[in-house]
Amino acid sequence: MKTETKATQKAQHTAGEWILSGSNKIRNGKDGFVIATITSDEITHFICNKAESEANAKLIAAAPEMLNLLQKLSNTITNGDDLESLFFETQNLINKATK
Repeated sequence: MKTETKATQKAQHTAGEWILSGSNKIRNGKDGFVIATITSDEITHFICNKAESEANAKLIAAAPEMLNLLQKLSNTITNGDDLESLFFETQNLINKATK
């Protein structure tokens, strides 16, 4: 069964590659600006308007589930299993991270 997806709208989070700088700063790889500083009790956002900051927080919060899904996807491909089983899970996670 072939499944089509709708075109995604422009991302609301900070664009570009994100890199870990030191042990707790996330920087934009393009210009080096700090996007967030993560400490044991909070995440502090920088250089973002409120909407972008909220979008970044959603993306960061979804990261553990994204990693889990990528591991499932890798195992599914390695085992030659059907990828369709992961399609809806993928769409739900994308929605969680972006809406």
